[in-house]
Amino acid sequence: MISSEQVQEFINTANQAAEFNLLKCSSGNLSMRLSDRHVAVSASGAWLGSLQPEQIAICDIETGESLNSIKPSIESYFHVGILKHRRDVNVVLHFQSSYATILACSNPENYIDKLHNTIEMPAYIGQPAIVEYAMPGSMELAESIIDKFKTENTNIAILKNHGQVSIGVDSKDAIQKAVFFEMNCMIALTSLSLKSLSTDQQKEIADLGKA
Repeated sequence: MISSEQVQEFINTANQAAEFNLLKCSSGNLSMRLSDRHVAVSASGAWLGSLQPEQIAICDIETGESLNSIKPSIESYFHVGILKHRRDVNVVLHFQSSYATILACSNPENYIDKLHNTIEMPAYIGQPAIVEYAMPGSMELAESIIDKFKTENTNIAILKNHGQVSIGVDSKDAIQKAVFFEMNCMIALTSLSLKSLSTDQQKEIADLGKA
């Protein structure tokens, strides 16, 4: 169900997320599409920065059931759900980088316009979705997140009082979006004289990326 190359890629992606300070200790979790039927999910309680092969659960994409007796993260419901509904997505990263999580614990609606302060935001991320707080690991939270990502132009979701979710066509894409999002959150929260991109400038950059 999972090759040695896929195991190494999964571990490398997990380690890289930690190296970019996108999570702390066991705060993040990761998933990766393995085939049309199988998804790899980091194990419950695993530290992505020091992930081991025995901490990778293999789940059925239809049921979310673990097929290798390894208990997946409690957030596996939304990981599997996103990969099931978004065929263009192969990697899902749940992260809690510092500035982005400060924003998630504030009133994120008040910062959405301020986030478009560098070209990376419209080029790679677009408009982030906002998910209302629900109990971590609950079906309520999972369904809310999955619903947001059913829109094909949603690449980042802000989970109120919780963290963030980034998706990508591959590992580099998912991590890059998370890193750029953290950078834009830092600018929005710390700049004393912020000047965001205009709506026209955002559209021009977004259209350039689609060309």
